[in-house]
Amino acid sequence: MKHSYTSADQWPLKLAKNPEIIRRLPVYVPPYHLQVYPTNKCNRNCSFCSCKNRDKSLELSFGDVVFQAQKLGEYGTRAVTISGGGEPLLHPHINEIIRGLWNIGFEVGLTTNGDYLNVLNDWSLTILSWVRISGSDEYGFDPKWWLKIAQPIIEKYQDVSWSFSYVATKKFDHSNLNDYIYTADKFNFSHVRVVWDLLDRGEPPVLETKSKRVIWQPRDNPRKGAKECWFSLIKPLLAADGYIYPCCGVQYARKNADLDNPKEFRMEKIPRPWVLQKPFDGTKCERCYYSEYNDYISRIKQPVDHANFI
Repeated sequence: MKHSYTSADQWPLKLAKNPEIIRRLPVYVPPYHLQVYPTNKCNRNCSFCSCKNRDKSLELSFGDVVFQAQKLGEYGTRAVTISGGGEPLLHPHINEIIRGLWNIGFEVGLTTNGDYLNVLNDWSLTILSWVRISGSDEYGFDPKWWLKIAQPIIEKYQDVSWSFSYVATKKFDHSNLNDYIYTADKFNFSHVRVVWDLLDRGEPPVLETKSKRVIWQPRDNPRKGAKECWFSLIKPLLAADGYIYPCCGVQYARKNADLDNPKEFRMEKIPRPWVLQKPFDGTKCERCYYSEYNDYISRIKQPVDHANFI
């Protein structure tokens, strides 16, 4: 199950099972899955936030998002994840962004803390393929929020694949996590992803649950980045500053985490990296959580003799 809902520190099963990409990889790596941070604004102040040093005033316009995404669509984008950065539902035109991306022909997913879930209109909740709601030890599961805002929406829009993502810290609150797991089981969520606080690691928490929906993702095996970071071409990030970055993990890429998207990690403007098939120079990255993807794509791009003798 974990290969369906995670990519960091995972063997790229979904990539391997996608014949459209595999046929093209020997000569062309498309920007198949675009991640977008439409705004850096956020209503929370999580201690473990990977982007806490960002400029919180930055925000892409509706036109910026759709125009950039449409340009990438011409080079092979098929899916877009809206995330942050900040809290995407604080963007004043989030519904227009979702519909605009869908009108181009993309599948659209959303990551949100869920506090403003009720700003999504009927169109958005019909369009979205999945929604992942964030939780953590720092914010207790709020029954009032669930009963007043989340539950009515989730019960009405059951075609959306709903899930939770939970950050476990050194002050691990198993009781709080169990509230999320119980809710996910009761309302048939696709999964509950539990991730470790990458900024302040203690001993890994002991998960005591019988739920088969839980995916534990410690991300404790980063590697040095590759010279040819093909992941930068297949899953780029459009950040709220308007620049393209090689992935959503550049905040952690150096030994001393920047907690922002470092300027020197910016890629060239669209469409140059894809026209030239110029991957990002990942040797700048002390910590890479997508090495499995780079290894796989690199091997696919290598010619072999006696190809039929498998």
